[in-house]
Amino acid sequence: MRRNEPVITDTVPGILAMLGALAFILPSASAAIVMLTLPTHYRAEWEIPLTLIIQQVLMIALSLWHLRGNLEAAWADFGVTARWPLRQIKIGVLAGFGMLVINATGIILSQALAATIFGVQKAQLLFTSEQGRVMGLFQVEKPLPVLLILVISVGILAPLAEELFFRAYLYNVFKQRIGAHALWVSSLLFTVVHWYLIHALSVFMLGLVLAWVYERSKSLWPAVIAHGTMNMLVAIAILSY
Repeated sequence: MRRNEPVITDTVPGILAMLGALAFILPSASAAIVMLTLPTHYRAEWEIPLTLIIQQVLMIALSLWHLRGNLEAAWADFGVTARWPLRQIKIGVLAGFGMLVINATGIILSQALAATIFGVQKAQLLFTSEQGRVMGLFQVEKPLPVLLILVISVGILAPLAEELFFRAYLYNVFKQRIGAHALWVSSLLFTVVHWYLIHALSVFMLGLVLAWVYERSKSLWPAVIAHGTMNMLVAIAILSY
């Protein structure tokens, strides 16, 4: 378990640099690596999944490098331990199923709000466009190896990368600076970097749940498991559609 008192601190320039790297440098670097190394005839099928994988690996590396190297945080300080107690696994799985319901509720509320602001037709177009970004990843006609890479990406690497950055790093740093408000601020930034409009409310609500699970369990693993469980359920639902 982590210590009772937060021990992870960072400067404002450090926080801004990490957010800038996440939002701009990592996506650009990942895309550049794929463009420079992937043969042209493979790009139609492999460009997106490989870019996602590389971006998530870089995100994990960046978070650990900053936490362990620059901030000199111990593994236990941000909730990473070698043991996964059964209770933590249960919490993560149950939270993942609960997040699926929260996600659906958030989408319904967001659609209603968007229809009020933009009109029904514009809101529907925005919703369809955002849904297409996710649905398009798991087209059944994609080759099986591509689908497996995408499942690994959304079910394992993305949850680990995002929980390391937004909960292990960002939530702890903001908790040291602004106390309980870190829950809202870290979740808001979690929402912003996903670049959604219609789905923004649901992403924000999911960020709140993940931060709450992380804080209550004093471990990163339940949040990672919850995040991965929800992502996998969404992927299965899309593939079964």
